[in-house]
Amino acid sequence: MMYDCNLKIYQTLNVQSEFNIGLLLLYIIEGSSNISINGKTNMYKSNDMIVINDLDHYRILSSKKSVIACLFLSRVELDKFFRFNKKYYINKDKLDLSVLKFYMNKLIVNYVNDQSENEKQNKILEYINQLVMTLHLYRKLDGTIISNNIDVYSGINYMYEHYKEKLYIGKVATQCLLSVRRFSNKLEEVTGMRFNELLRNIRLSYSAFDLMYTKKLISQIANDNGFTNESGFITHFRDKYHITPAKFRKQLENDHYYPFHNKNTTLLRSFEHINDQIKYLTDRDVDYVSIDINMKNKIRSKISTPNLLIYIRDIETLTNNFQQSKLLSMRREIGLFGLLFSHQLFYELYQSNFENNKLVHQMFSFSLEHQFDISFEVKLGKNQNIEEFTLIFKRLLNYLTDCTYFYGQRSFQFYIDASYYQFNRISKIIQDNLKESKVILVLNKQNNYLAKRMSHKVNDNKQIACKVHHEIDSDKDITSILKNNPSLNILYQPNIPNRIESLISIFKWSIAFNQNISMIIDDTWLDSMIPSQSTHLMIKELQLNKESHYQLFELILTLKRLRGDIVYFNGLILMTHYLNEYQIIIFPNMKIFNRLHQRININGFKLGEIEYRHHDILIKNNQLIINSDGDTHQNMAEVSFKREIGKLIVQFYTSPYAIKHIYIKQKIN
Repeated sequence: MMYDCNLKIYQTLNVQSEFNIGLLLLYIIEGSSNISINGKTNMYKSNDMIVINDLDHYRILSSKKSVIACLFLSRVELDKFFRFNKKYYINKDKLDLSVLKFYMNKLIVNYVNDQSENEKQNKILEYINQLVMTLHLYRKLDGTIISNNIDVYSGINYMYEHYKEKLYIGKVATQCLLSVRRFSNKLEEVTGMRFNELLRNIRLSYSAFDLMYTKKLISQIANDNGFTNESGFITHFRDKYHITPAKFRKQLENDHYYPFHNKNTTLLRSFEHINDQIKYLTDRDVDYVSIDINMKNKIRSKISTPNLLIYIRDIETLTNNFQQSKLLSMRREIGLFGLLFSHQLFYELYQSNFENNKLVHQMFSFSLEHQFDISFEVKLGKNQNIEEFTLIFKRLLNYLTDCTYFYGQRSFQFYIDASYYQFNRISKIIQDNLKESKVILVLNKQNNYLAKRMSHKVNDNKQIACKVHHEIDSDKDITSILKNNPSLNILYQPNIPNRIESLISIFKWSIAFNQNISMIIDDTWLDSMIPSQSTHLMIKELQLNKESHYQLFELILTLKRLRGDIVYFNGLILMTHYLNEYQIIIFPNMKIFNRLHQRININGFKLGEIEYRHHDILIKNNQLIINSDGDTHQNMAEVSFKREIGKLIVQFYTSPYAIKHIYIKQKIN
């Protein structure tokens, strides 16, 4: 239902004076239009995209031959429907208009095409959602809006946040530190509306949202949105929208709601004369995006390559000859990685006489002889007897002390998920027995607050780590902890193996906050992560590969190979530089694209003759990408290079189904 209210195609769109609260996107399909934004007027022509920001004044004048598509996203939709996270103000200087044009093209095509109402609605909502998520990347945060009237803007925001309450102009003026008269005059100057009119419009916007997306009674909607009675609400709603709330709700699907009410504005009802343009948009399945990267402006922070830990649940992983060969095969493939012994495994061994257990000796001899980094997981409940546990734990430390004598390895790591008091007790015991070992406090919901108090405790032997299982864990609390603790480690332990999107999200998160990340992979996934040398297991492994186990391993391998400085990162493309080599990771583009052609212009590129290699990590069941016509895109994997003076141009195709890794280095003849 939302697209009936948000997306419109107009022939002749003339709006003399408006005050925008939300985001307004205009796409000129045919003709031209004079559009004024905050007093600055420009002439826009066919195929131009215009973004009108929150709290902007605008004026639109077009001729009868012009056709303009308009997408209006009010604060209500952005806040409730899309969770847009204020501010609703887009940095238009950095905005990639080509991506927005692509989404608008798809919106228009589905809006005018003949298809069932439900199918049309679902597609429109999907494209609007993708478009808004793109805008979200370019939003400006609080404090970056025009500073001249920031006090009035803060008053408007306060009215939005408290619109359900009984608001008086005196209360809002006090919040802005202005007199009532001064605030009233400035509010009318900025918005063109007086206080009561603006407050009423805010309440009506939220009421319209409730009418669209809820089944509440009219009386309940009036009460929930700050109106004193139902009759008053109906009167105000009819005055603004020229329709009663009940009829508005009934006629949503019949295209009876108009964002603009100017008499000179005409809604386009017949699309016959723009069929050629629509056909062009329909047939266009490739979008072209160009990005400029200047080597002089490269980010100097070193990229922290991820560590890999194999989570040992079963003692057979380290005692069975076949499983041991798997681990050694993985080492040949990706280099060094560590072993993390689960708390559950060792708790079971604690119950037995593990000092004399031959399997335990075999497990440690294999691990230490092949010089694996060894870590231990320690979990303690809040009410668990610490004295009883320490007695058992000292037996393990005593055993490890003997191991250091025989094998020479003196450093171990202990990930302790316990209260701060328990952590201190255990860490002291570890330091008394294995001085060179590291102890890491794993944050959980009970001890998150400790992170802010632990900064002075962090040193070579004591660290803090935050465990996440998937991107949903990346909440505001963890983000604030990361900002305050630059030395915090991230432990990423997916619950299921095919969480590739999750790993990408966590890896981007670690780059944004410049954090170390350790990826913990369950030992039960090993069979599928390394192709077997034994043919009788191939059928089983092929079946597991379809569930993306091997793809996850391949992505981890790619990320571990990254090194050097971060030259460029925009959330989709990561470029690193190390001596005479460059690496480019292209993460999957948004799932709306059939194909996306990227062009990267690397300015200040100083290498002479180059050589390169690249590979694609397919994340859709290892299948080739098929377009809507059933043809395979033969050129999806192509990467081309072009040299100009002081510049290297890299061109390639991306899709939502693949991660692309491009490695460039100087050629030695």
